[in-house]
Amino acid sequence: MTISNQDPNTGRGTDLTDIRFGTDGWRALIADEFTFENVARCAQGLCAYLKDTGAAHRGLVVGYDTRFLSPEFAETVAAVCSAQGIKVFLADKPAPT
Repeated sequence: MTISNQDPNTGRGTDLTDIRFGTDGWRALIADEFTFENVARCAQGLCAYLKDTGAAHRGLVVGYDTRFLSPEFAETVAAVCSAQGIKVFLADKPAPT
């Protein structure tokens, strides 16, 4: 699956990087493709999915591990989803993945 960098209204590319998911998730280098902006884009997509499937009312658990900037990326996901009206349960300490 790929999150495209094309503007849906114009069909033109934007300055955003395509996000590609494989069988083991999203693999990217921090500060290159794995950025706060791209994490927020993924979170926005997750919110849309939860709303489309009728699952948004159940809330969302957001956890993180001990990798570099993991807590901050989790906070970004929590903020985006919370702003979309989804109740977020954010872990208060790292958990194993």
